[in-house]
Amino acid sequence: MKIEVTFRQLVHLLGSFAYRFWLKSLPTLPTWPSNLILSDYPQAVQTQILNKVEAFERFVNLNAIALGLLQILALELPQGIWANFP
Repeated sequence: MKIEVTFRQLVHLLGSFAYRFWLKSLPTLPTWPSNLILSDYPQAVQTQILNKVEAFERFVNLNAIALGLLQILALELPQGIWANFP
């Protein structure tokens, strides 16, 4: 499967990239910062940012695993899946 198809399915089927990244502890900006320098923030905020990035990566990875499981089910049990459609 091409990577573009996988990304499209992750976005449209599972909402894998619908995770809200911004932290309440960061100042609100009108646009996405072009260069986010972690050392400009206090240590507590740096830890929060790193935890947030880690959570986002987990969210996307779990959605990729879920997509793989859905594909395996579709390949292994096609009659059972199509029997439940009108």
